[in-house]
Amino acid sequence: MTVNDKKRKQVAAARLASAWLISYPDDKLLDRLDMIAAAVAELPNETRVPLQTFLGHMADTPFGEIQKHYVSLFDMRRRACPYLTYWTDGDTRNRGVAILKFKHVYSDAGHEITDEELPDHIAVVLE
Repeated sequence: MTVNDKKRKQVAAARLASAWLISYPDDKLLDRLDMIAAAVAELPNETRVPLQTFLGHMADTPFGEIQKHYVSLFDMRRRACPYLTYWTDGDTRNRGVAILKFKHVYSDAGHEITDEELPDHIAVVLE
């Protein structure tokens, strides 16, 4: 494996771990935590340390508190909205067109998008 291949794999692993960790904390996330921790352990220090710190916080905090914090941070404050088109188009009809453009870009790149989350959610973009 070349240095560039290793770097690409590390970037992909960091993005995927970040995507899963920034998604709404649910049972699916709980099931993935060991896998995320194992992938994060293989990353360079500059990426590994912040992600491990966050994973440690999750391990030390009751899950209900993590969920409440997520809702208060992302659902109640515009400044931290995880939906990218909300920043560009607000809550207007234009946002629907922008979301459709995201779907087309994913489709053109060969990625299948489910209806589980809107395609402009930062976690979906990272993934």
